[in-house]
Amino acid sequence: MIYKNYIFRMCQKILKSKDEFIVKLGYCNDIKISTPCATIPFETIWENESFRNKILAFLKLKWNPEQDLLEKIAKDIFIEEIFGEPEDLAEGLFDLMNWHFSQDWESDNLTEIDIEKAKALEAMTSLTNKRYWELDSLNLNLKLVLKAPLVCSLICPVVAKVPIISIRYYIHIHIRYAFNSIRRSKHKYSDEIIAYMYEILVLQQKTAIAFHTLIKLIVNLDTKVSILHKNDIDAIMNIDIIVTNLKSSIEKMIVLVGYIYHIANLEDKKTHKAKLQALNNQIPDLVKRQWYYQFFEKFISSDQINLLNQYRTGQLHKKGISIFQPHNYFGKDSVQSLSKIFYELHDQHSKNSAIMIAASALLTDELVKLDKPSFNVTDIPCDKINNIIYGETFGSG
Repeated sequence: MIYKNYIFRMCQKILKSKDEFIVKLGYCNDIKISTPCATIPFETIWENESFRNKILAFLKLKWNPEQDLLEKIAKDIFIEEIFGEPEDLAEGLFDLMNWHFSQDWESDNLTEIDIEKAKALEAMTSLTNKRYWELDSLNLNLKLVLKAPLVCSLICPVVAKVPIISIRYYIHIHIRYAFNSIRRSKHKYSDEIIAYMYEILVLQQKTAIAFHTLIKLIVNLDTKVSILHKNDIDAIMNIDIIVTNLKSSIEKMIVLVGYIYHIANLEDKKTHKAKLQALNNQIPDLVKRQWYYQFFEKFISSDQINLLNQYRTGQLHKKGISIFQPHNYFGKDSVQSLSKIFYELHDQHSKNSAIMIAASALLTDELVKLDKPSFNVTDIPCDKINNIIYGETFGSG
């Protein structure tokens, strides 16, 4: 390895090459703020370079890799670091985002607080992704193509106003573009929509981080310990956080959709049932007939909240009933029971993520009415996403 690195450094010096090359998603000349970039070290490109081009480079004592090679390597990096697996729509989302980031777009409608929130969420996204690069597990992927394929088909049209970059571990939205779209529309409740969208997306990442921590705790449990394990306590505490985040996300998405349709102050309703009733009474009939609103309505129901409430601890649940008490894990092998809870709650995280896609579609519908996009729906590259969803490239299952 040391000898190989030495050879690379010597080649780099002889050929007067840079240490690394930066390729941006969209492959356009201008790097806009928030455009994802892939940093490719010299040795990775040189290893993939053709023998012919290597010989030519040494004859000329100068080397610049061809753009096609850079883009090919960059695509692999983007897929690995951002887009994920086939069940995360990786190839389709790569094509869609490559198109999106090659478009002309501005962020000149953003307010100071919008920019501050966007910067913070972008930084948080980088840190969240870094956790997953250090320790990854397919059990953490949302797998929405398998669980909610029809909802995934909404990812193409919402790119007009609320572009979804990734659905791998949480819903990752191009937040500057989305905020700017909301401001451009001059929607009466722009402030509230932006505020709740920001809070929901932060909760999405907090939940993803908590699941990442939980799976590490479960994996590192010592099954030989006959008394209570420290990881048991830490896992219980983490599950409390996850349940709270999941329930809070549902409540906030109800309020968000309310503001989209000028139904204000749902957050002041004291109960979940009261929020749902107020929303149902005022949502336009045309919207109620949309299948993605019906999907949204199904998964914000009281039944979904009751499923989460069964996990609440004594501090949060009025009866103080919970399976997450230390005596349930004392002197027992807790890996199996904690793993079962992990999968059940992670499935709810997937549902919440699908609900957020549906809410983004409802928001896009309203924003398009207020501010028509500069491109036609037929311009959007949806073929690969549709092929994946409908089984032509992902499989018939």
